[in-house]
Amino acid sequence: MRRRPALLLLAALLLASASSIVLGDHTVEEGGWAAPPANSEAELVGQSCNIARMPAAAWTQDPDSPVILTDLPSNTVFADMCRKSALLARFGNSTITLSSANTHSYKKKKATLAEYLSLYMAPRSMADKADTSFYHFGDNDYQSWTNFSEHYVKPPFTYERDPFLSFGIGGSGSGVPFHVHGAVFSQVFYGRKRWFLTPPAKKPVFDPDETSLRWLRLHSTCPFRRSKIIDSDPSQSTAGTVAVEECSMDCGREREQSFYDCTLGPNEALFIPMSWWHSTLNIGETVFISTFL
Repeated sequence: MRRRPALLLLAALLLASASSIVLGDHTVEEGGWAAPPANSEAELVGQSCNIARMPAAAWTQDPDSPVILTDLPSNTVFADMCRKSALLARFGNSTITLSSANTHSYKKKKATLAEYLSLYMAPRSMADKADTSFYHFGDNDYQSWTNFSEHYVKPPFTYERDPFLSFGIGGSGSGVPFHVHGAVFSQVFYGRKRWFLTPPAKKPVFDPDETSLRWLRLHSTCPFRRSKIIDSDPSQSTAGTVAVEECSMDCGREREQSFYDCTLGPNEALFIPMSWWHSTLNIGETVFISTFL
């Protein structure tokens, strides 16, 4: 009897992912995952990309420059396994680990996959704080998720050791503030993921407990200096605009020279060199996997 609420939740999610066309102000895209709210999509996607794109076969495996690889090996089987209905059918009652969506991701909590998709995937707002927002990325239990990650075909690369795979699912506007680690590929299967990158020696100014969405709206025009914030009404979740006087010519020139900004779509993989600062922002419900070298 205790499992009945969980089973009812799982059944409702399976029905929604299989048959729904419209959910509130956003639609269901391929794979059963929700698109971003229509009123925020253009802002989340951005207007341009300054990271080179090239076919995977043409890449020279330069370890020092970010690049987006296209024409990747087929991952049809893995993509089918990542459809919302397929994940819920196989793993809906499995327990997953959620991490706080701040720079250090030090807070953890447990939930079933069905609970996570029902309770934690709402589009983010300016009122959210990174250290109290929870997100499924990494901490994967591949022993209980049997016959899953082995179907993923990794980007072509001369791997010196077995890479570590990190699978994730995030709601629209979720993501992680700036952080660094070793070299990694990140590939999107459903939804889109916007990336902000800077070289190791050019650390951006950011608050580790401020969400990527809030950073985008308040500070992305001047990523290397703390912008002055004007709060017309602090009680409002959307309050806060960047003061025009902070966005000087020097700030724009500095951004152009050292700041990388691009949105990754399905069947593309971003290579991030070791120790590059990067922040992520999911656009729509996003399913992705990272390959740590």
